Amino acid sequence: MIYVIMDNIKQTEELINKYLAGECTAEETILVERFYLSQFIKEPFPEISERDIKAELSARLFNEVIPEPAVLRKRNIASLWRYSAAAAILVAISVFGIHFYNNQKNNLKPNNTLSEIVPGGNRAVLTLGNGNKIFLNNRGNGQLAIQSGVAVKKANDGTILYESDKNSKGADIATLYNTIETPAGGQYKVILPDGTKVWLNALSSLRYPVVFAGDTRQVVLTGEGYFEVAHDKDHPFFVQSSGQSIRVLGTHFNVNSYQDEPVNRTTLLEGRIKISIGSSDKILIPGEQASVTNKQIQVTKADPEESVAWKNGDFVFEQAPLSMIMRQISRWYDVKVICGGDVGNIKLSGSISRSKSLKEVLTVLEITEAVHFKIKERSVLVMP
Repeated sequence: MIYVIMDNIKQTEELINKYLAGECTAEETILVERFYLSQFIKEPFPEISERDIKAELSARLFNEVIPEPAVLRKRNIASLWRYSAAAAILVAISVFGIHFYNNQKNNLKPNNTLSEIVPGGNRAVLTLGNGNKIFLNNRGNGQLAIQSGVAVKKANDGTILYESDKNSKGADIATLYNTIETPAGGQYKVILPDGTKVWLNALSSLRYPVVFAGDTRQVVLTGEGYFEVAHDKDHPFFVQSSGQSIRVLGTHFNVNSYQDEPVNRTTLLEGRIKISIGSSDKILIPGEQASVTNKQIQVTKADPEESVAWKNGDFVFEQAPLSMIMRQISRWYDVKVICGGDVGNIKLSGSISRSKSLKEVLTVLEITEAVHFKIKERSVLVMP
């Protein structure tokens, strides 16, 4: 399902009260009941009586409406978010309003181009040490190349990995570097020569040696990447990105350092990392995020799962400016986004699957009534 949260508590309370008083329209009744069936009854739309449905739903609504409806409670991404009944109804409006609120004006102009804009996928280009390029989405599984005794292979799931010849000497090939780059609408996973796993988001790149030789392991990232670093206390791992240096021993973390983002963000899930820029440095513990701007580092608490939602197949945002949301959409769907007026400052919260088409995503955002879109070829105009 697609979820979008609208910050309209008054509308929510009115809908809850109408339902409990038996004053909902047929569309509103279906909207509320179908949402609660999908959330609280595990079997999809089981055959139970209408009386039982209404009794269960009324009990939940009476028990779950809270004095401060703006308060949210979180659970993990896998099971989405748990909100108060008030917020849940807003989610329902966003999800089922597509089907039942037929009087909702839809400003998405129908055209062939829009229907063809599909979500991104596993696409990347691997540049070898000799400069040769391999377009990974066009190549089959198996061995792709050999570089001084190091085999580059594509696994059955598309992951790129490296296997070294036992007789090869790291010092002899220490100057060989590979670079993997994802285009707009692309993502990819690579297992580095030391066993470190890296997931690259769209419009990102990673430069790394074919063999890690010496006292440290160093890579260079642009864009966004999620790292699960292989533990090796004798050889610390460094990520260089947008002027900052991240030092780790073995840990899980996400780095967002797109050039079009005003802030570089590094979020720690496991272990410990040290962020350095110029003469400043900070050590992060799990659940913390370092924001770097103007060569200053600010550490705050963060939801790690929100930061890596892209790796797990979702867009997730909580009180995020629409301008930030649209930058994510632009990278994933490979479209140009133009924001009109102050629309970029509108804040939204919610979760949308990255597997949905662009049309589906924009349609759901429009149902919030906070924003509208016009499409021309591969450009999206965003309007209040």
